[in-house]
Amino acid sequence: MPTHSTIVERRRSAASDMDPFLKVPEVAAYLGTSERYVRNLVADGCLTTFRPGRRVLVRRSAVDAFITAHTSPAVGR
Repeated sequence: MPTHSTIVERRRSAASDMDPFLKVPEVAAYLGTSERYVRNLVADGCLTTFRPGRRVLVRRSAVDAFITAHTSPAVGR
């Protein structure tokens, strides 16, 4: 029978697979921008982050929310 810690670890693993953390270079590649632009977005509070130590991690859902919030609808002719 699995222990409580094993069950908790499986849940954490499943949750992170669905909404993984991305490093700044990965966010830059995802957005097609520079790392400096991503760091500016973080500094301006446009992207929510998790900072374990000196690293900066961003959930992919936060990047997707940023894209959605800053996408304008297409204008028809």
